[in-house]
Amino acid sequence: MYRLLIVLLLASFSAVAAPSFYQIDLIVFTHVPAQQHHIHPALIIPHTKNSVDLGRGPMQSKTPYQCLPATSSQLEKEYWALSHQAAYQVLFHRSWLQPFKNEKPVAISEINRSGWTVNGFIKVKRGQYYVLDSSLRVEDTNHRDSSFVVSLKKRLKPKVVYYLDNPTVGLLIKIHRIT
Repeated sequence: MYRLLIVLLLASFSAVAAPSFYQIDLIVFTHVPAQQHHIHPALIIPHTKNSVDLGRGPMQSKTPYQCLPATSSQLEKEYWALSHQAAYQVLFHRSWLQPFKNEKPVAISEINRSGWTVNGFIKVKRGQYYVLDSSLRVEDTNHRDSSFVVSLKKRLKPKVVYYLDNPTVGLLIKIHRIT
């Protein structure tokens, strides 16, 4: 009886102390000479059922699926470096919290910036590693026939900045626990 009580108490203490969220920091950018690349048109707009839209309202403490202020991103230095290089255009820079037991993709609503449109979804699941599954439709609004889809599936370690790219678009992503 005492052994069971001790096990239950230890389990409740470890559950309280364990963090319940992780933060995703994401930058999507394009290479300015992207028009020189041959781009195959993609007719499919990425969409998935049961996706969660990122909220843009006032954020309360540790609210999942709300865009965090830019100052909370751990990719601030990378954002600054990209935005100050003429060879790159940052299309968007977002950070948000997700619960550890997340099974839903996060919808990236249509974002228009610097003559580019981006929309799609990003799904990050937590296991032994984080698993990224994303599909983003990117379109140069000046050349409507040059839209394409960037689909990525990758295992990611926590606290590591990953650079994922194709000939036209690059992604920087970092995932870390929030305690």
